[in-house]
Amino acid sequence: MADLLDDPQQPAAAGDVLRVLLARLGTDADRAAEAYERLREKLIRFFLARSNAEAEELADQTLDRLGRRLAEGEAVQDLGGYAHGVARLVALESTRRRQRHFDLLTRAARSAELARPTNHSDPRFDCLHRCWDRLGAEERRLLVEYYGDDGRALQAARRTLSQHLDIAPTALRVRVFRIRRQVEECAHHCLGASGHMQR
Repeated sequence: MADLLDDPQQPAAAGDVLRVLLARLGTDADRAAEAYERLREKLIRFFLARSNAEAEELADQTLDRLGRRLAEGEAVQDLGGYAHGVARLVALESTRRRQRHFDLLTRAARSAELARPTNHSDPRFDCLHRCWDRLGAEERRLLVEYYGDDGRALQAARRTLSQHLDIAPTALRVRVFRIRRQVEECAHHCLGASGHMQR
């Protein structure tokens, strides 16, 4: 299943892929459609449990890849288990993609706190700066401090930050996670809208 990460071009038409998947879900058209919807809902819940704002889109990607593999002749005994495996890979891709965008943002943000280059040609940089600018000064400072160091220095810095803010480490993680999700979702929409989202 590792080759699913590469998301190869689909060899069959989308209609064929869906037909193969539905045929595998049931011989009766109505029951197959109901089984498809149940599986899709399970996948959406899977992605929502991982706090992924793209849950429906990722569930559809998972079903498309599952159908494609079946259309290619993949021998799948446990369809639900296989779908879960594909979903885990799709979630991993999504996390890596968001992490790349967030890493770019934090690198850009550290330099942006001092000076913002005016001749930067990377459209991702512009999107990320736009999202960064939507944050308040305190939120920006919190992200830079939380992700600012590496290794043991990072852990020590986070403990110090937690003490400085007089909140528990768990509360600090939740606060940073919410701010980070806000930036990630903004970057995802901005980069997607500008046609530069890396897939």
